[in-house]
Amino acid sequence: MVQNPESPIQPNNMKNAVRIACMLLLLPLYSAADVLPFPEDTIAYNDRFNNRQWVAFDEEGFLHITYTGQYGTAGHTRDIYYVTNLDGEFVTTQVTDTGVDNNYSSFVIDSGGNIHMVYIQRDASDMFQLVYQNNVGGGFSDPVWITSGSNKATPHIAIGPDGVLHFAFYEFNASPPSHAFYTTYDPANGTTGPVVQLNHVHSPPSGENDIRVVVDSDNVAHIVLREGGSFGGDLRYYNNSSGVMEEESTPVTDAMEYPAMAIDHEDKLHIIYRRNSDKRIAYFTRDNNGVYSNVVAATPPNIGNPAFYRTVGVDDTGRFYFGYQNSQVAAPVGFFLVSGIDGVFEEPVLVWDDPEDLYLLRNSSSVAARGDGEIAFFYAPSASRDGDIVCDIFMKKGLLFADEEPIIEVSPTALDFGPTETGESTEMHLTIYNQGPVTLNLLDLHFSNEAFYSPTDGPMWVEPYSNILLPVTFAPEEEGHFSESLTIVSDAANAPEITIDLFGEGVHYYAAIDVTESVQFYDVTVHTTAEGAAGGFSDGNMDLVIHQVAIEGSDAAVFDFEADLPITIPPGEQWHIPVWFTPDAAGEFNASLVIHSNAENCNPCSIWLFGEGVADETSVHAAATEELSIFPNPASRLLNIQSNQQLGDIRLIDMLGQLVYYQSEMGSIHTIDVSGLHPGLYFLQLTAGGQLETFRIQVTGNR
Repeated sequence: MVQNPESPIQPNNMKNAVRIACMLLLLPLYSAADVLPFPEDTIAYNDRFNNRQWVAFDEEGFLHITYTGQYGTAGHTRDIYYVTNLDGEFVTTQVTDTGVDNNYSSFVIDSGGNIHMVYIQRDASDMFQLVYQNNVGGGFSDPVWITSGSNKATPHIAIGPDGVLHFAFYEFNASPPSHAFYTTYDPANGTTGPVVQLNHVHSPPSGENDIRVVVDSDNVAHIVLREGGSFGGDLRYYNNSSGVMEEESTPVTDAMEYPAMAIDHEDKLHIIYRRNSDKRIAYFTRDNNGVYSNVVAATPPNIGNPAFYRTVGVDDTGRFYFGYQNSQVAAPVGFFLVSGIDGVFEEPVLVWDDPEDLYLLRNSSSVAARGDGEIAFFYAPSASRDGDIVCDIFMKKGLLFADEEPIIEVSPTALDFGPTETGESTEMHLTIYNQGPVTLNLLDLHFSNEAFYSPTDGPMWVEPYSNILLPVTFAPEEEGHFSESLTIVSDAANAPEITIDLFGEGVHYYAAIDVTESVQFYDVTVHTTAEGAAGGFSDGNMDLVIHQVAIEGSDAAVFDFEADLPITIPPGEQWHIPVWFTPDAAGEFNASLVIHSNAENCNPCSIWLFGEGVADETSVHAAATEELSIFPNPASRLLNIQSNQQLGDIRLIDMLGQLVYYQSEMGSIHTIDVSGLHPGLYFLQLTAGGQLETFRIQVTGNR
């Protein structure tokens, strides 16, 4: 146990101290077989190098994570990603997609549960600047540029009770000097405060933890930073309790690097850094009266080079948590978790040490804490996989000081099965976690409606620090919307009954066809061809598929059609099939267009085909055509017909074979108002000089 000899364990801390001691007896330090036994979740696993994760619990216990992902070593591909389990499962959102390098994200959560995030991004001058975004409106807002000018680095963000955001960051230039700075931004009115230079000694950023800012309940900002060389310098502390940002001395005299800080519910600051002299992590506090604790070593000696800790945490009891990674083979290798209270720290607990030897190096780690020892530890090992340089992010979450009782957690908290065919079934899964040190027994699964059930005949228990998948099936027998519940009864100490919301819709999928009754051709000259169309609608709730079309009847030879089969028509859409009539003699002809499809209501369906052939008077036909004028075409309002011959029947037929306009025995000039018609192709059939003519008319629409 690493502790300050002048700070013995206080009586009110004995319970947690005994718990930790018992836990460490079960988990021998650095044993490859005995690591932190919490279940592991995958946060990022792909062909990107994912690291620098920033994490936090919200007030409801949901997790929020941001991180940087890039392709290999290509800096211009770096983008910021956001992950949360607000819906019960982790969902990832890519926040940036600029192609100009985005990095070093950190965020805070306001009282409404909204994320306020800062990161660096290259501007038009190829300089890194602080960029701010929030998700107050649901999705992430447009970027707000907080800084300008020279390059900025390693930003950190905090928020006060008044909603004002506070930013601390470094500047780095091609030539010295570089310094640390502080500014504010008020999202309510979009105003940025003055940029304040903090230290006065040249201090280039190191590339990781250089500066942190927190805000207390009085809206006072507190900043710690490293001043001096990029890999070692002096710790500096500032606050603006006087109204301006001023430095205040601390008990730290070591040369140090990588400062980090968290603030608890009593406005106490918890500060750590790595000592240059022996590479041990040191810790001290500052209470809300400005009183500092002694500086103590938070890690034992000879543990290598503990590094790459991003977020640190403090739970509701005031216990402080941090993680680190060590890659020095002369010391224990892996990711480690350290916790302590009142300056007394436990030995580091091994979280992960690559048990399957899949990774080459260890990258950043982060920890979030809440309640009485509920922690979420995130770690990012890196590797070469399928020829790509990658880094994955994993998480272990659980109750560090659980009593000898099972602790249940279920994810997600609701299942939405969506539409499911009546008589069929859809299966989804719940993950049931046991975060406690003894077996969790599932005693009963109660479904509020028999449309939902679990088909499992597997184990109805969950081993300590493990999880099982529970299948849940939705099998509706009737149509309608279902809003039901599943109650899981167990012997869990924290929640003997957990209710999961279940949603689903029972639907009957069917295809239905609606067809025109007939396609009719009048006064068609023998051995000439008139064109029409058969058609209809897809009236079901699934695709209508026409797979066979034929013309049947004694006069089938004078009719023809064209169809590229199969024809697939989505629900509610129209369909049509071109049909031709070529009479071989004067007289009337009849046939049927027979349509085979997957329609439930009509299969096959028939459309009556009627045609009238008239005697061939070629010379008259030619003369009539030469003396006929139809304009404009396309038409949007009025369609004009002029002829030197007397106009007989005039018909306008749509592509579905429907007669939309008819006039008989007109003069030599006629006008049709087409402004009320749907845009599309129409067939104009008219008689001039005793001859039937068919013209294609395009209506552009004026509706």
